Amino acid sequence: MSAAVPDRPRKTIPSWALVGRQDKTINPDQERFQAERAGSHTVEIDSCHVSLIAHPDAVADLILQAAEASRSAAATSLATTGSADGARAEAGIAGASLVAGVGAVLLGRRLRRHSR
Repeated sequence: MSAAVPDRPRKTIPSWALVGRQDKTINPDQERFQAERAGSHTVEIDSCHVSLIAHPDAVADLILQAAEASRSAAATSLATTGSADGARAEAGIAGASLVAGVGAVLLGRRLRRHSR
């Protein structure tokens, strides 16, 4: 006889996913499955596995979407709880994401310039 396992509460941590439809390294169907399972905001592009280099603008746009959503969530968190701790943490994550996105765009442009 096995004991029933209670349902665990689902976490509500927002996430974003970029699926490269032409990815030969990770099957796009698997990427979609994982993104759906995580409840991610998913964007699909016609790209291979290295979309960070091949399509830096699309990657940066997704990062900016995440940063903006995090910033909005941080403002809501501060307004509803009166606590700035969560807002600071989310703003830090959004800032780090923004820096990573800008770096990706600059790297992609630099690599494209050198390959011409």
